[in-house]
Amino acid sequence: MKQYTAFKKAIIISGVFFLSLLFYSCSPQKPQDKKRIVTVVIEKARKGNLDSFLKLNGTLYAKNSILVFPDVPGKVDHIVKFEGSYVKKDDIIMYIDRSQIGSAFNLAYVKAPVKGHVTSISVTPGYTVSPGMSVAAIGDIEFLDLHINVPERWVPEIKADQDVTFTVPARGSEVFHAKIYRKDYAINNQSQTLLVRASLNNKEQKLLPGMYADAAIKIKSARDVYIVPTSALITIGNKKAVYIAAMDKPQTNDHDNGKKSKKKSENTNPSTNYLVNLKTIDILFNSETEAAVAGGLTAQDEIVVFGKEFLSEGVLVNPVHQNQK
Repeated sequence: MKQYTAFKKAIIISGVFFLSLLFYSCSPQKPQDKKRIVTVVIEKARKGNLDSFLKLNGTLYAKNSILVFPDVPGKVDHIVKFEGSYVKKDDIIMYIDRSQIGSAFNLAYVKAPVKGHVTSISVTPGYTVSPGMSVAAIGDIEFLDLHINVPERWVPEIKADQDVTFTVPARGSEVFHAKIYRKDYAINNQSQTLLVRASLNNKEQKLLPGMYADAAIKIKSARDVYIVPTSALITIGNKKAVYIAAMDKPQTNDHDNGKKSKKKSENTNPSTNYLVNLKTIDILFNSETEAAVAGGLTAQDEIVVFGKEFLSEGVLVNPVHQNQK
């Protein structure tokens, strides 16, 4: 009998607990209980200068390079000017032995048709040559050409006098400068690229023809504009927007006997007293990590640069400034 009574009490207590829980879950909650607070990184809107670069590969060539041909057939006897040698016009580069069985001739010579540096020798002693075969090349290596093959989609962005910066593996991180002066007017139908040439001064001869280059062509530039990280951008249809964090001012409409209530806001932590709103902006162009803004921002705007994936309009946030991370 006692066991039955204890069991009955347990059932009654469980029922009361269940009804209490059900009543609590169904009762209306205050709006702020449902609000979530998201920690985000923010950055003050800033002005500056921004450039956009097209990064491609290129190869260096001697400017005004000329092939050298022998005047007579025969075999190369010996070479007197090698790669890198400076020659003046009519300097002898090599000698040709044009002797044949049963006859002997004086050695013929191959002369430099122009002044410059010997950029290549394509034969060796004993090699049989003829007047239609090039044996060397001479070029002006004090001024080089940088050849860059530009993909078809970027061709409209290429113009004369555009700046090109580049590095070569042999010179580490040293940056060199060139300027576009010429481009082809036909697309290569195999690579779908356009050959672009940029010229540069190489009087110190730090660079050599044939070197491989990592080049960057400046295609767009903006001065004194607002700049935002591309990580902050949100796409809405065909427009761009950013989340702006602003102070969530507490309501001050409570009155006590006709006077404003002196109660402080329940949320006294200023780091969580922010909410976010979307703001549409106009983008001039994007670089790799930043975007130049044409309009839509003010100097007072604080932009969410990280954490936007967890936000929606009006969400409360705990902002961390970029320089405080």
